Amino acid sequence: MRLQPPGVFIVGLLVNGSDDLYARTRKGHRPRIFRLHRSRVRPRSCPDSAYLPPRCWVLYAFHVLSGVATVLAAIFLFAGWAGIRTASPSVVDGDTPTAFLPTGYASSGSATGLYLVSQSPWASGTVPFGMTFKVPTTTPSGGGGSSSQHSPSEVPGSGNGYSVELAVYPRLVSESDLLAIVQGSSPGSPIATSPAVPLAGGGNGLVPGAGGTYTLTAPVSNGPGPGGAGPPFALYLDCTPSSGTCYGVYPVQLSLVAPGGKSVATIDTFLTYLQVPPGTSRLRVSLLVSLEPPPPDASASTARSWLGSTESEIGDLSLYATPATVSCSGQVISLLESAARSSATARKALSELATLTTRGHDEIGASTYVPIDPAGIVATGDSNQLPAQLAAGKASLASVRATQNPAVWLSSVPLSDEAAEALQSEGINAFVTTQDAVSSIYSALTPTQPFPIRLGNGRQVEGFLADTASTEILASASSTSPASSTSPASPESLGSSPSGNVQAAYDLLANLALIYFEAPNLPALRGVVVDASAAGTAAGEQSVTSMVLRALAADPVLDPVTLSRLGSEVGEAGPSFRRSFTYAPARVSPTSSSGRLFRSVEIASGELANLRSSISNATVTTRLEQQILTAEDRRSNSREIRDALTPFDASVKGIESRIDIVSGRTITLTSSHAILPVTIASRLAYPVEGVLRLTGNGLRFPGGNTLTVKLAASSTTVANLHVEVAATGSFVVRIHFVTPAGSLVIARADVPIHSAAISAVAVILSAGAVTVLAAWWIQTLVTRRRRRSGRHLHPPAASPAEAARAASDPT
Repeated sequence: MRLQPPGVFIVGLLVNGSDDLYARTRKGHRPRIFRLHRSRVRPRSCPDSAYLPPRCWVLYAFHVLSGVATVLAAIFLFAGWAGIRTASPSVVDGDTPTAFLPTGYASSGSATGLYLVSQSPWASGTVPFGMTFKVPTTTPSGGGGSSSQHSPSEVPGSGNGYSVELAVYPRLVSESDLLAIVQGSSPGSPIATSPAVPLAGGGNGLVPGAGGTYTLTAPVSNGPGPGGAGPPFALYLDCTPSSGTCYGVYPVQLSLVAPGGKSVATIDTFLTYLQVPPGTSRLRVSLLVSLEPPPPDASASTARSWLGSTESEIGDLSLYATPATVSCSGQVISLLESAARSSATARKALSELATLTTRGHDEIGASTYVPIDPAGIVATGDSNQLPAQLAAGKASLASVRATQNPAVWLSSVPLSDEAAEALQSEGINAFVTTQDAVSSIYSALTPTQPFPIRLGNGRQVEGFLADTASTEILASASSTSPASSTSPASPESLGSSPSGNVQAAYDLLANLALIYFEAPNLPALRGVVVDASAAGTAAGEQSVTSMVLRALAADPVLDPVTLSRLGSEVGEAGPSFRRSFTYAPARVSPTSSSGRLFRSVEIASGELANLRSSISNATVTTRLEQQILTAEDRRSNSREIRDALTPFDASVKGIESRIDIVSGRTITLTSSHAILPVTIASRLAYPVEGVLRLTGNGLRFPGGNTLTVKLAASSTTVANLHVEVAATGSFVVRIHFVTPAGSLVIARADVPIHSAAISAVAVILSAGAVTVLAAWWIQTLVTRRRRRSGRHLHPPAASPAEAARAASDPT
C-alpha cells in the first residue's frame, strides 16, 4: 500500500528536493514521499525488507527534518511579508504615539482623554468662568486589563512639556447646533484661543491638585482680545454690549497639547454668558424625575445596584429645596417596603420619599403599579385594568404617607386618544408627551407653552411637550469614568464627579439657557419641561438630577417649578395650537403574545374578584392584585410575558390546597329524610367565607343545595345539610366549596351514600301486590270448593255401555 498525500508536488518539492521530483516526473512516475509496508514508513530509496540498514534511518531522519524546516521557513517568510504590508507608518516628528497616551485618550477631537470634574454654570463680566478637569496618567497594558506607569516624558505631568489651551467659539443660535456639538460635531472656527499654558511648568503653569486634577479660571470679556499680554485663559467674546448681542451660550473647548504641538485630547463644553436686566422674567423649568422598578428579570446584584441608585436619587430630591415633579410607580414602594426589613438603605429611601411632598416643594404625579402601555391596555377592550393600575399606584404611595397630584400624567410611551380619554375619566387632565406623539395644525408650535389636546369625545386636556434636545443630552450621560473628588472651580460650580454625568449636567443647563435666550424678557411667562428619566445614576457619584437641582436653585434666568405650577403660571397657547395624539395602536390580536397575555390577565382578574368576596384579608388580596398588575409591565419580553402570571396561579393553587372537604367513607342512610354532615378543614392563617354547593342524581335537598360557611383560621367546621333519598341504593354527592360570587371552586369532593330506607311508594306498591295476590288466591280457593260441592248433589249419568251392562246383570 502506497501513501498518496494531497498536494504531492508542493510537499514533494519541500521534502524530497526538486531534482528527485523532476526525475520522477520525467519517468512518468507520480511523485510520492513515503511507502507504507507492514505498518512501517520507509524512505523511497530503501529496500522493502523487515529490517532497515542504519543509512536508511539516517536518510529518513534527514528527509523529515529538512521538510519541517522548509515548511517553518515558508511560514515565517509569509508572516513577515504580511506584517510589512499591514504595519503602521512610523511616527513623524512632533506626533505622540497612541500607545503612550493615558487611559481613555484618543486622537485629537475626542472627549475621552480629559475628564470634566466641574465648571461654572454661568459667567458674566464680573463673574469669571471656572473649570476643573482631570488628566489620567496611566495606560492599559497589552490585553491584561491593568495599567502601567510610563516615564515622565511620555505622559502629562510635571515637567514633561504637556500644556492646555482654551478656545471660545461663536455664539449658538439654536438647540440643534448645541446638540450637534454634544454629539461630537466640530464647533467651527474659534473666536479666540488662549496661549498654551503648561501643566505644572512653573510661572503661569497649572499646578496639579489631588488625583491629577487641574483648575483654571478664565475672566470673560465682551470685547476683542488685547494686543499685548493678558491673563492666560481670558475669554474674549468680541461682541457689542450696547446692542445687547453679547448674552448667550458659547461653545468652549479645552485641549491637551503634546510637546510637539499636537492636540491629543479635548473637552467640549459651553459658557453661558449672562447680561440680566432688572425685572427679567425667568424661564420656568419643570424637572421630571421618574422612579421605576428594576427590570423584571433582574439578578440579585442588579437589584442591589437598583436599590442604591434609587435611594441616591430620592436622597437628591429630598436634599435640595428645588421643586421637581416625581413619577414613582407603586412597585418601587412595594420593593422598598420588602427590602426595608433587612436593608437600612431601603428604610432610608422610604423615609426620604415620605418627606418629598410634606415640605411642599415637590409633587408626585399619577402613576401605575408598574410601567404600562395605556394605549395597548385600552386597545384590548378591558376597562378594568387601567383603573386597577392607578388605584394600586396610589395605594402604594399612601402606605408611605406620600401625597399625590393625581391630575398629572407623565407619559414615557405614546398615548392614543382612547387612552387619554380613559385616563381623563380617572381624574387626569394634564399630560406630558413628546413632539412626535402629537399632531398639530401649526407645526412651528414652541414647546415653551402648554397647549390644549383635543380628544375624540369633544373634550380636551392640557398638554406639555418634553424638550427633545434636553432628553437627548441626558441620554448621553455615562458613568464609566473613574471617580474622584476635588474642590469646585468656583462658588457657582456644581460639584465634583468626573464622569459623563457631569458633562451632561452642564450641557443641559446650557441648553436651558439657550431656550431662555431665544426670547428673553417677554411679558408672557414661558416654561419648559425636562424629562430627566433618561439620566444615568451610579452609586458613589453625583447624579445629573442632583447637580441640576443645585444649579437651578441659584440660576439668574431659570426658575425651577413643579408641573402643576408650570401649568398655572404659564399661559396656554392660542386655540390655533390645538393638538391631538397621533399614536393609534393596532388592536391586539387574540393569537398574539400580547393578546394572550391580556386574555390571561382578564381571566386572572375574574378569579381575583371572586377571591375578594371570599377572603377579607387585605394583605393577601393586595398581593394577588400586585401579581396580576406586574404581568402588564411593558418592559417584559416574550418569555416573561408567558410566565408573568405564574406567581398568581401558584398563589391561587396554594389557597386551594389548604382547604379540604373530608371524604373517603360511605355514608349510610336508613331513612328517606336525613341530615348529611359535611366536614371542611382550613389550614389558612386567615378566615375564609364560601358556599357549599351539593349536587347528585336521585337526591333532593329540601332546604336547598347551598349553605354559606365561614371558616376560621386553621379550623375544622362541620356543616349539616338536609337530604332526601327517593329510593334505596348507592349514590354519589358532589360537594363544591365555592366563593360567594359563585364562579371559583376552592375545594371539591365526592361523597358516596348508601340508602337502606323504604319509601311510601314502595310500601304501597308492595301492599297492592300482596292484596292482588291474596284476592287471586281466595278466588281460586272458592272456585275449587264450588266444583267439589256440585259433584255430590248431581251425580253424573251412566254411559250406554254401562247401562247395558247393568241391565244384563241380574244382581
